[in-house]
Amino acid sequence: MVATTEQGVHVKDLQHAKRAATLKTRSLAGTNASELFGCLPADAYYQIPIADGQRYVVRAMISAPCDTRGWTCDNWTTRSDPAGLFNVFVKGSTGYPHSPIGALVGAISLYDAGGQMDQTESRRIFVQSFPVGRHRDDTAPFGGFLYLMFNDTWTFSDNHGSVHVTVTLF
Repeated sequence: MVATTEQGVHVKDLQHAKRAATLKTRSLAGTNASELFGCLPADAYYQIPIADGQRYVVRAMISAPCDTRGWTCDNWTTRSDPAGLFNVFVKGSTGYPHSPIGALVGAISLYDAGGQMDQTESRRIFVQSFPVGRHRDDTAPFGGFLYLMFNDTWTFSDNHGSVHVTVTLF
């Protein structure tokens, strides 16, 4: 692997997230692939440019550098890893009906959320959300942005914690 550098990827603050999230990038030796990695807080999202037909692999896990407890949508009454709470689906959540609450969900959209994502933008971007959980290996059906976010309803004030996310772009 080659040296790690900061990547020009948007990390958004949802309703004034307390923890700033950053993604770093590294090239994978002997390949054209690059990895983006960092701690994704439960009250933020990642927006990563992606090309039409580009393969991507997302891996997510609880990690000590992020938060050993994972993340929560209810002030630590419950907690989950990127797979979410087993069999708990909440109508109105970003990933409903495909992903349980607390799961890592994704979407590919042409829409550029810019500096912040409000609830209307979230509905537009995640209209065709897909489960990511701990792992997803897929190809972008069109160019735009790959969005990754904690699956919850639009109340982020009780969200805490973070998980480690690695995105490999080929």
